[in-house]
Amino acid sequence: MKAVVFDDFGTADVLRLTDPPMPERRPGDLLVKVKAAGVNRAGLLQRQGYYGRQSYGESDLLGLEVAGEVIVVGNDVTDVHPGERVMAIVGGGAYAEFARVDRGMAVSADRLRQADKCPRSALRLASGRIRPVRSIARGAVPTAHISAIVSPFRSAAAGSTASAPDKRAPSRR
Repeated sequence: MKAVVFDDFGTADVLRLTDPPMPERRPGDLLVKVKAAGVNRAGLLQRQGYYGRQSYGESDLLGLEVAGEVIVVGNDVTDVHPGERVMAIVGGGAYAEFARVDRGMAVSADRLRQADKCPRSALRLASGRIRPVRSIARGAVPTAHISAIVSPFRSAAAGSTASAPDKRAPSRR
């Protein structure tokens, strides 16, 4: 397995590719083949040393947001199956080919086509009770949130907010 690691705090130059062992799966976990990982402020701050140590969370590897395909499920998992696509928040380890995901932190992308910080709005959109006209996500990072919200609704427009023009995510449809 390949993963991105860092030995010392610093800029992106401290990152390197390595071959760590596969994550150990617990009874309530999913083993996910990572297709996408989120780069966010928490990871940047951790890499720069603002959290005071390199290992912070359940894994020594960076990365808190992951999307991919379930490869193996733990013995206690009955509602997710190998081959399902999921998106999840992890306690580290998303910057790797495979990530261990607590089942309680995973959402099936095959069953839920939109993920939003406001679940009520996402459910209302999914149920067709409101017609999407514009979707705004706060912060430039949520490009993934925007595409997840907009993709089922081709007529919807999307945008994001950011503190500075250079931090704005490019608009895609």
